[in-house]
Amino acid sequence: GLDVVEMIIRFETSNRWPDDPMAIMRIKTAFYIQLHTAFQNEFGDMSSSSAHDHIDVLFAGFCFRMRILYDREMAHRESLAKASAAAIMQQQQRGHYADDDGVVLAMEKAKIPARAFRRDLIARPKHHSLIRSFSLKHPTYGPACRIAKRWAAAHLFSSRAACSLEWMEAAAAAPEDEIGSQLGPKTIGPRASLQPLQRFPDEAIELIVAAVYVNSGSASLQSPASSLSGFIRFLDLLGTHPWKDEPLIVDVNDEMSLKDKSRAAAKFVERRGKGGDSGGAAMYIITKDDPESKMWTSESPSSELLRRITTYARASSNHLRKRCLFKYTAAAAGGENMHGDG
Repeated sequence: GLDVVEMIIRFETSNRWPDDPMAIMRIKTAFYIQLHTAFQNEFGDMSSSSAHDHIDVLFAGFCFRMRILYDREMAHRESLAKASAAAIMQQQQRGHYADDDGVVLAMEKAKIPARAFRRDLIARPKHHSLIRSFSLKHPTYGPACRIAKRWAAAHLFSSRAACSLEWMEAAAAAPEDEIGSQLGPKTIGPRASLQPLQRFPDEAIELIVAAVYVNSGSASLQSPASSLSGFIRFLDLLGTHPWKDEPLIVDVNDEMSLKDKSRAAAKFVERRGKGGDSGGAAMYIITKDDPESKMWTSESPSSELLRRITTYARASSNHLRKRCLFKYTAAAAGGENMHGDG
């Protein structure tokens, strides 16, 4: 299928918007229907399809998914999450839940809609704007990111690779026990949906590649001068960073003070626990806007998937270095022979 290009539509602030969340959703749906009608009437070379929460526009081989962002909607969703949490606590007092684990699970589910809304409509556009400005400062950063994402897709670590038609057909044709051995227990069953339950988010890849650039600059380690150098150093950082024991701090615009970094690191230690092997994201990436690594890697990759990713990263780095050294040696030997023949 086509990769979806996400777009956010923002309107000027108006008091005409209602406060009821259901009314807001219906107004947004009406906007999507009107946009669909306008595209059909005004632009004959575009195809569009509207849904209750977005509109897809197909043009020149691309799929643009447009969503409307209402500024006060985030506050409404957070208030709904708080109301749901209060209702869950009342049900606990009435003995509705057998143990505390059921309460924790219900509370986490209540937070999912507000968290997903903040990630997709607020945090992701801000992240992409930050990454775009960063790529303008470092010309080799963008190509290095594309190679890193292609590497993740080639090893079936990214969501787009996991959803590819070829992989789905191969998995559907393979025996169930073989699929389970590759993807982990209870990932899929017979005729089950093969949507990826775990993945290596693109935003995490972009931040790790950015760390290669922002953590360089010393006399012994300059910023990568080529996309290949940036990619190899991405693999080195990904494969050798002690993810279990240390967070990766990525200060893209040099905005975090020492106090901010110390506070975030202390929070990491608190969440990991005294044993250092529990709590928090397996891949813990700290940024100015996400000091507790809740936005991009809180759900994935898991500890098991992260171990596979780091193993592949080390192997890929070693392979690339050997290939580059072999080509350099061969080229040098060829130059010497040509010089001797002359």
